[in-house]
Amino acid sequence: MGLGDLITILLGNAIPLSKLIPTGYKNCQKLQSVNVSGLTGILGNAEKDYAGGFVGQQIGTIIENSNIQSSNYKVVAKTYAGGFSGLSRDAVIEGTLSGALDTSIQWSSFNPESLLLSCSINSNTLEVSGENSIGGFVGAMANTSAVNCTEKIDDEMTISNSGDNTGGFVGLATIGWAANLGKEDNKDNLLGAVVDLVTKLLSSDPNQAASLLSLGGINPSAIMGCQITAPMTVQSKGNYSGGLVGRGDGAYVTSSKEDYLKKVSFWRNKIYETSVIPTKETTINGLKQVTGKDYVGGVTGSLGTASVAGLLNTTVGIASYLSFTLDEVTVSGNDTGYQVVATGERAGGVFGEAIGGTINAVTANNLYKVEGNNLTGGFGGLSGPGDLAGTDNGLTVNLLGLNHVLKLSNLLSLGQAVEVKISDSKVLGVKNGYTVKSTGAREDGSVTDYIAGGFLARSNSTKISACSAQNLKDVTATDSGGYAGGFLGVSKTGGLADVADEDSIKSLVDINGLVNAVSYLIPKYTDCSVHYVEGGGVSADTAGGFVGDFQSGTINNKDRGEGDYYCVYNLDHVTGKSYAGGFGGNVYSGALASAGKGISILGGIKGLNINIGELLNLINAYIPYIEYAGVKSEKGFTVIADQIKSDNSNSGSAGGFIGYGSGVQVSHCDVNNLKHTKVTAPKDLEEQSGSTYFDTNQSAYAVTGARYAGGYNRLYGYRISSVYRKGIKCPWNSNRSE
Repeated sequence: MGLGDLITILLGNAIPLSKLIPTGYKNCQKLQSVNVSGLTGILGNAEKDYAGGFVGQQIGTIIENSNIQSSNYKVVAKTYAGGFSGLSRDAVIEGTLSGALDTSIQWSSFNPESLLLSCSINSNTLEVSGENSIGGFVGAMANTSAVNCTEKIDDEMTISNSGDNTGGFVGLATIGWAANLGKEDNKDNLLGAVVDLVTKLLSSDPNQAASLLSLGGINPSAIMGCQITAPMTVQSKGNYSGGLVGRGDGAYVTSSKEDYLKKVSFWRNKIYETSVIPTKETTINGLKQVTGKDYVGGVTGSLGTASVAGLLNTTVGIASYLSFTLDEVTVSGNDTGYQVVATGERAGGVFGEAIGGTINAVTANNLYKVEGNNLTGGFGGLSGPGDLAGTDNGLTVNLLGLNHVLKLSNLLSLGQAVEVKISDSKVLGVKNGYTVKSTGAREDGSVTDYIAGGFLARSNSTKISACSAQNLKDVTATDSGGYAGGFLGVSKTGGLADVADEDSIKSLVDINGLVNAVSYLIPKYTDCSVHYVEGGGVSADTAGGFVGDFQSGTINNKDRGEGDYYCVYNLDHVTGKSYAGGFGGNVYSGALASAGKGISILGGIKGLNINIGELLNLINAYIPYIEYAGVKSEKGFTVIADQIKSDNSNSGSAGGFIGYGSGVQVSHCDVNNLKHTKVTAPKDLEEQSGSTYFDTNQSAYAVTGARYAGGYNRLYGYRISSVYRKGIKCPWNSNRSE
């Protein structure tokens, strides 16, 4: 009689679940140094689940130093198909947590997770296909870690999926089986009682809480030091496609250095020593293309903060355990470069979408192109917490594939959990330059914005430092409602969610709460730059050499050092319709309007005291600040905004630095330099028409605006200091409004 039989008998004979307390867990005898050679043919079939080259399903076990070699094979399954394992997941601990605080149980000794350590596939060809959760190495991982595993395919590697979650290494990397993929079976296991106990443990013993979260399955999967070397194609008709990970919920995708290994229970609990594990970066070499519908990326389609029962409840506060980490990862294309193509939206050279986590030391190398209907970026499609507008006037974010609504009162404590920080990362295009294009366009009165960016398409409240887009050729979006920028398509401060009733507003302690919430939402860019190849530029309805549409936030490149205070290099042209600028097309304090209802009605609520000073601080938080971020082009560049729209009184604005600016502060930003152009004067200088000045065959201009044109900008209500355009010194060095 096994342990499972004993539990069944006990529960089936009126012994209450509350009396059944787990006291230990022992992993299955690990599989070590098992080799499979000469594997051929088709494994699995399209009507059944769980198929893998080594194992169909791995549950709570360790597989170490085991390999598939000298093989040519295909793996097929309906759901969960992988070159090595179909599904790798944790075991589910049966019992209760109700007495845990009063017992001497050492939760840290429980290790129900699965582990893949130093395993590999070395084959001539590999093909994996199915309908959902399909991966080159593992179909899906639930509370499982893969450390220093490799895929080396000599001739051709193809991962294809007719549904969602497709990845070169894993289709889906998520939290524990009972907490997500198998959540319908959690009535009699630890997860059913985890929330209340974790609430107590977080305040009494955080170390035990971490182990308990893992034990209940509330623990992310990890891909550390894993490497793919193959001429690889990842293709899907559904959502979430990535060169490494299709979708990750709170996942660790990192190197295998000691700091990260200690996040994994097998090292945290001293089952393995970190000193014996070689440190490796996570890499993809030889990528050809990644295709899919929505959420498509060279590394991952989507990485987000994992969500489980009670996560969005501010009384629990588990979120800090579950944000994603992407660190020391490189994706490199084959000789001709790799491409990322989405038939829908959210496509990027590294990720399609990122919500709630940190990205560091990530490189997209030899990128050829990124293309999609909307939200396409050289590095990422969409970054940040998403729009603060959605069902029930809350923040709608896609966590664990579900739409969760987060109200403003909850946002105050979870702001850090949904923000994204990107540092020391870059995009390196092919020699002739990479292209980014959003192909969608407005039709039949649509108001959809179509966005493309050389680094990020849309940055919502993202903090970016020491990042660059290099060898950029073109960024393109539609002439009707399109936004494009060499580094950012659109940058926004997440607007405060509308608060519909007085009780909700009173629940916010005071205006300080609003200011604190906004602090998480202000985008910030430090030492960020875009470098164009010769002839490179940007084209869209609203276009900018660095950013198309900049609504609040700060950019400061002072760290680049004196003489190099620029953010745009080697720009050739910016071609817009409504707005165009060497730095930004449209730069303004725009997000404050999104907070309008939440602010304007505060004064009408009885019993609510407002500190006017704090309210002013809140307003100031929405002002764009641009410092030490000039535009440099040795051969000069041109700017055009040639369309006036009847519903936009500022359309047709073009400037060497900013097309149109409102409520913006600019400091130490040079434009060096605009292109020298030929202007033909009329033979008769006394004639009134001056026809040759306006004949495009005879005269050309560095800056052309249908309504407004300026060597530096067209600004309303601005502050500028210490700015200089080569050949023309700015005539204003202090405050001025018009």
